[in-house]
Amino acid sequence: MVFSVFAGTIALSGGAAAATATTWSTTSADNVAIGESSTTQELTVDFEIDNQGIENVTLDLSGYQDEIDVSSATASTDNTNVTVEDTNLDTANDEYTFDLNNSESSAQAGTLTIELTLDTTGASTNSGTSLTVTAEDAGSDGQFQFDVLNAGSDYDGVVSDDQTGNNSIVFAGETVVFDADSDEENGNEGDYVLRSGQPDGDNEPESTLSINQTTGVVNVDTSDLSTGSYYITNDGTDQADLIFEVIEMDFGAEFTDSTVGNLGAESNTTVEFTSDNRGGEAFSVYVTSDEFDDEELEDIFPSASDIDPAEEDGVEITGVNAGEEFDVTFAGYEAGNYSFDFTVADTSATAEDSIEVTETGEGAATFTNTSVTEEQGDIVEQTVELQGASNTASVVIGDLGDTGYQGNFTLLDDDDDGEVTFYFNTYTAGTAPDNEVVTLGEDTEFAEDGEFEEPQGLNDLLDTGDYDMYAMAGDQSNDYSEVLNSYDSVATIYLQERSTNSMTLWTASEETTLDSVDAISSAVEDDALTESQEIAMEDLMVHEVDATGLSGAFGVEESGVVTESFLDGLDTGAYNLTMEQENPAPNREAKTLNTSSLDDSSVTVIANAESDTYYIALDTQHIEFQRNGNTFSGDEVVGEEYTTVFSVQDPALLGMDREATPESDEYETVNSTVTFADREITFDEDPITVGAASEQTISGTTTVAPGSEISFRVSATEDTQPRFVKNADATVQADGTWSVTFDFSDQSVDDTFNVNARGAVPSTDMAGSVVESPTTDTPTEGTDTPSEGTETGTPSEGTATPSEGTATPSDGTDEPDEETTTTTTPGFGVAVALVALLAAAMLAGRRE
Repeated sequence: MVFSVFAGTIALSGGAAAATATTWSTTSADNVAIGESSTTQELTVDFEIDNQGIENVTLDLSGYQDEIDVSSATASTDNTNVTVEDTNLDTANDEYTFDLNNSESSAQAGTLTIELTLDTTGASTNSGTSLTVTAEDAGSDGQFQFDVLNAGSDYDGVVSDDQTGNNSIVFAGETVVFDADSDEENGNEGDYVLRSGQPDGDNEPESTLSINQTTGVVNVDTSDLSTGSYYITNDGTDQADLIFEVIEMDFGAEFTDSTVGNLGAESNTTVEFTSDNRGGEAFSVYVTSDEFDDEELEDIFPSASDIDPAEEDGVEITGVNAGEEFDVTFAGYEAGNYSFDFTVADTSATAEDSIEVTETGEGAATFTNTSVTEEQGDIVEQTVELQGASNTASVVIGDLGDTGYQGNFTLLDDDDDGEVTFYFNTYTAGTAPDNEVVTLGEDTEFAEDGEFEEPQGLNDLLDTGDYDMYAMAGDQSNDYSEVLNSYDSVATIYLQERSTNSMTLWTASEETTLDSVDAISSAVEDDALTESQEIAMEDLMVHEVDATGLSGAFGVEESGVVTESFLDGLDTGAYNLTMEQENPAPNREAKTLNTSSLDDSSVTVIANAESDTYYIALDTQHIEFQRNGNTFSGDEVVGEEYTTVFSVQDPALLGMDREATPESDEYETVNSTVTFADREITFDEDPITVGAASEQTISGTTTVAPGSEISFRVSATEDTQPRFVKNADATVQADGTWSVTFDFSDQSVDDTFNVNARGAVPSTDMAGSVVESPTTDTPTEGTDTPSEGTETGTPSEGTATPSEGTATPSDGTDEPDEETTTTTTPGFGVAVALVALLAAAMLAGRRE
C-alpha cells in the first residue's frame, strides 16, 4: 500500500482574551503548487469557543520556505454567532492575526476557513518540512499539514488501497501501483518503462515494467531505487502516465530507559517510535532480536503479535503513530545486554536500540515522610515507595504492647509505579470493622488477605502521643510480628490534642466561584471574598471555621469540596450548624435556620486539609428559616440579625467515651453574628452633576458583595439635543464603593440625563445634569490673595472685573489661613476656587 507524505505543517494557536478558551480539532489544508505567481491555499479547522468571549488567533507563516510569499489573507467562519474581527497580515513578522468573537452566552462551535494568496514562482518541492505556528498565550494549537508539489501537477494522493495517485510521494520500500487498464490514451498496450527524472527534463531509463495480465496493473518495487523523481510511461520519454517521488522515511526507535531490572516495577520501561516525515498516518513495526524467539518477544512487547507462528520471523506492533510509546517488560529474564531491530512494515526504514537488564534485589519498602504531626480525629496521609522485586508492602501502625493500639494491613501496587498510598483515620481508629479506618489512594489496593485489621477496639479517640509506623516489602499478612521485628522503614505519627478555635464571616457575590481552596485564595486576593457581618440577600454567606481534628469525621483525605460529608455529619450529630434570630418581636419565638432543608444547592463546604479550616458557603437565596412550623426566606428576614453557631457534639471529639451523651454546655462552639440587608445602591450626589468634559466620575455605595458587577446606562432626558446613550460597568470594591467614568465632552451645559443602575442591584434611577466647568487664568506669581473681609479698591461703575493695572493690596493685607478648606464643583480646580474668593472680596468692597 502506498501512503502520501505530509510535506509541511502549519500550527494554529489561540491566546485567550477575557478568559476565553478555544479548542481546535479536525484540520485540513490544500497542497501548494510551485511556480505560480498567484495561487490560493485554503486552510480549515473545526473549533469550539467559550461563551461571550474574544479569542486572539495567530497563524505563524515563518515556516514557509523563503521563496514563498504571502500577498493576502482572509478568514471566516460558518457560524453566524462567531465573527472574525481585527484581521492583520504582517509579512514583516510572518504572521496573520485576527480575533474570533463569540457574541452568544453559550459556547459555540464551527469551522474556520483561512484563505492565503501565495507567490511560489521561486519555490521548490520539499518533503518533511515542518511549518509551525506558535501560541501567543497558553492557547491550544491546531496543525495544518500539506505538501509542496511541482507546478501544474494534479495531486491525487492515494486514490485507493491498490493504486498510487499521480504526483504522490512514496517511501523507499513501498510498492507503486499503476493501473494500466485505466490509461486513457492507449490502455495497457505496449511496454511500460520506469524512468528517473522529469519527462520535460533530464531523465534516464531504469527498467522495463511488465503488466499483470490478470489485474492489468504495473507494480514498481522502490526498495532498490535511489531517492528522487520517477515516472512510468509507454508514450515516449517526454510523456508520463504516472509521476511519483521516492524519499526515505525518517524513523527512530529508542527505549526510555537504558537500564532496567528483571523483577517487579523495576523491570518495566517503554519504547518510543519517532518519524519526522510520516505525518499523522499510522504504520506497523516489525521487531526482531537474535537473543529472543517470537514467543519471548510477545512477552517483552505486550502490544505485539507474532507475524507468522510457523516461522521465527519476529513480532509486529500495529497502529503506531510517530512519537507514541509502547510498554516493554523484562520481568523474569536474565540479566544481560540485549539488542533489538525495528523495521517499518511497508517501507525499508529501520532502526535498532539496545538495553541493559540488571538483576533486581529482593526489594524494600520506605516511607516517604518519616515524621507526621496531626491532631486527634484527623486523617494521616502516607506513601510507601517500593524498591526491587516486590510490588506489595506490609504496614503496621502502633505496637499493641507499647501504645495499646495496633493496626495491620498489606498494600498492593496495582499499576506497578513503585509506590502505594494510604490514609489512616484517627477518628475511626479502634472501631474496625464497623467503620473504615484505612482508605487507599489511586492505583493502590489491599493485597489478598491483607485488608485492615485491629487486634483490639477503642471506646474513645486515640490518645495523644507518638505512634510508630512500620513498613516491610512483601506480604506479611500471615504474621505481622515479622514487620515489627524486621521492618525496612519506620515513621512516626505525633498525635496532638484537637481544638475548636474560631469562626469568621465572609461574603461574596453569587457569581463568585468557590469550589476549591485555590479558588477561595484567589477570591480573597481579588477582594471578591471579603469579611463582613452584613450580607445582602442573594449573596453568599461564608462561615470560615477553624477547628482541628475534624477531618476524620468529615472524611477529608485531601483539600476540596466535602459538602456531602458535611451534610452526613449534620445528620449523625457529630457537629451542628445553627442560626438563631436575635431580638425577635415581643411575644414571638426566634426564627432559626432549617438545617434539614440544606442540600448541595444551598450549601457548599470546602475543606483546607493543611490548615484545618472549613468554609461553609450558604446561598442566601436558597436557605430557609422556620418558626412554629412556618417558613421564612428572602425579604422576610431582611433587616434581622442572626447568630451563627458551629458546635462540635461528637462525644469522642469532646474527649469522652463514644457511647456518652454530652450536655449542650459541654459542646465546643464558635460563633459569629450577621445582619441580612436588602440589595440597595446609593449615589454620592442627588441629583448627579458632571462637567461638559471627559473623564467624569459618578460614584456611590452599595450593600451587595464586593466583586459584584453593576451596569450603568446614562441616557438623555427632557429636551436635551442631540440625544445620547452611554454604558459602563463597575465592580463593587472591598469597602462597598463603586465608581464609573463617562465622557461628557460632546454634551452642553444644562443638558439633563438619567442614570440607571442594574445587574447586581435592583434597577435604580437617578437624575443628573451637565453643569458649567469654567476655566480662569491663574493669578500672576507674587500677587497677594486677600483674606476674607479685606477691603479692596472698588471697581469703576459697570466694570465687571479689575482692569489691567488695578492696585494690589498693600503688604499689610492678611494672608488666608493655611488650613482654609474649599468645596469644588466637578471640574473646578484649586486655582479657580481662589479666584472665586478674590471676586467675592471685591464685590463685598463694592457694596460697602
